[in-house]
Amino acid sequence: MEITVDQMYQIENNGHDMGFLKKFMMENAGAVAVRRLVEKFGSVDSKNVVIFVGMGNNGGDGQVMARHLAGHNANVIVVLLGTPDKIKTEESSWNWSLLEKMPSVKLVTGNSTDFDFKPDIIIDTYKKFKPRRMKIETVGYQEALRTACREIMHKEGLYIPGLEKGVKPRTRKSERLLSLVPMFAKGAFFFRSEDLEAQKEFLSYPRGKHDDVMDAVWTALDGHKPCRVKNFDATGEKNFFRKIL
Repeated sequence: MEITVDQMYQIENNGHDMGFLKKFMMENAGAVAVRRLVEKFGSVDSKNVVIFVGMGNNGGDGQVMARHLAGHNANVIVVLLGTPDKIKTEESSWNWSLLEKMPSVKLVTGNSTDFDFKPDIIIDTYKKFKPRRMKIETVGYQEALRTACREIMHKEGLYIPGLEKGVKPRTRKSERLLSLVPMFAKGAFFFRSEDLEAQKEFLSYPRGKHDDVMDAVWTALDGHKPCRVKNFDATGEKNFFRKIL
């Protein structure tokens, strides 16, 4: 038997009206998810766990999981993809307030600068090099990072082109990265001697462990056309245009 989303909402609302509150449903869902996690992967004692949570009830389930994982002695970080005042439901907001009272769980929000890769680096990079455009994905941690950058931009009265809207690729990563292969084969990419990680990713794809640099290159190239520069021959009598990637 299949239950549609609307039917599930109706079941939850009916249960809530009958006295089984939604926050108890959320508690059960998060607790069972953690129990299943431990059953499948074993002890999480001293393991590092990062949970990305949205602003709705699915995010609330993740917050419940964070509490129960902390109860299993895991090192838990919860990244809220926004700010606490924008949480949409009472149940999720209540669970967030519980996490705020737990020193064993580290909380990171959209307006926080307490990231492993701090948004200050992006701001400083823009100020130093003044690129025409910067891009950040709207997926998971990246969206929280973009939100944090925009908070700093607002405070400093700074505008960075491209960060007003995040990047959300519509194709699978494998397809995106394969589109770089012809350009790489034609020698369209140039690496500095110190760019060892980038060289390793391109040379080992698709069998390499990492592909983040390649994905960043694709993101930078997406939607951009090659610029053209005017070159002159030795005599200066004629000129031609050469494409520069």
